[in-house]
Amino acid sequence: SLILAPIIEAGYLNIYGLDVTQRLQNVNNLARLVKINECMRALLLNLNFLNNLDTMTAMLLGTAMEITGMDGGSIYLIKDQAAVLQLHKGLPDDFVKAVASMPLSAPSVSLVLKSEKPLNICEISDDMKNLIYKNGIKHAYSVPLRMGNCVFGILNLASYKEQPPDEISLRSLWMLALEASSFFKRAQAEKELRNSTEKYRQLFNNANEAIFVVQDGKIQFSNPKLR
Repeated sequence: SLILAPIIEAGYLNIYGLDVTQRLQNVNNLARLVKINECMRALLLNLNFLNNLDTMTAMLLGTAMEITGMDGGSIYLIKDQAAVLQLHKGLPDDFVKAVASMPLSAPSVSLVLKSEKPLNICEISDDMKNLIYKNGIKHAYSVPLRMGNCVFGILNLASYKEQPPDEISLRSLWMLALEASSFFKRAQAEKELRNSTEKYRQLFNNANEAIFVVQDGKIQFSNPKLR
């Protein structure tokens, strides 16, 4: 952008110009950072009151796509030495089927687990790069979801645009993963506790023997076999 200012001196009309491109870019970047900050604050506020893992993953993925301007993505959770797909959006069906579950030893997974910044998946292995390009994806980035030294999931984003995500997008993606991780680890632990409690309850109720708990000389609760 160029600002032109006519100035008359000694009977001559002189035109002076000032390039304000960088200034406008700085203003736009500032406005963008404010919007990104608002999106992240809204997400973290909502996550603080949620414990449903499916709802939380959907909100995280949606916010990540919004602040980076990327077109699709997915979230994996680590289970039994594999990264297992939990949620995806805006990705081709064939691509989803090919990456639904990946061993932790795969380069596209193992390097992400150790990464300290968003990782360009196309630069990790030729096989993954070919799979990504085959499905029309131009750019793909992954960040680990980490609680302390423990990685419990992976957030991935993909874009069909020729233009790669800029530095603001990648930094924001990393900060989002850091801020949201603690909420997801808590929700995952609560889900595992609920599953464990339900499993114990079923074993307790379906046991062939009578089981009961006595406190202060009274039977506080028992399974159906005692009744």
